[in-house]
Amino acid sequence: MVIKFTQLSIVPNRNIDPVHHWWAGCILHSDRGSQYCSDTYRKLIKDHRLTFSISAKVWCSENACAESFNSLMVEAIHGEIFATRKKMRQRVFEYIELDYNRTSRRSAGGFVSPKAFEAQYIA
Repeated sequence: MVIKFTQLSIVPNRNIDPVHHWWAGCILHSDRGSQYCSDTYRKLIKDHRLTFSISAKVWCSENACAESFNSLMVEAIHGEIFATRKKMRQRVFEYIELDYNRTSRRSAGGFVSPKAFEAQYIA
């Protein structure tokens, strides 16, 4: 699960019990940015019971998948507030299946949408 953890570090909610929160035990992966390597940030991660993972120096593109997913999430929900997690998941699913996968073009697929790429091989 991708977490916008930097928001927690900027405006921490003092009412959250990090030990028993849903993210306790999750792995937080980041690049080697100085803000993520700082002692303050690492302490925050440890205090929230997260496991810290960092990209190797030689793999600058290792985070591309997470960054792409994060961009997708921003596009999908536009800062909306959802009454339940189920409603949020439904909105993200609809965005991916009904919009993103049908219209976005990718270089890996010859600059056609995933749906069009798939159709070439099913027909």
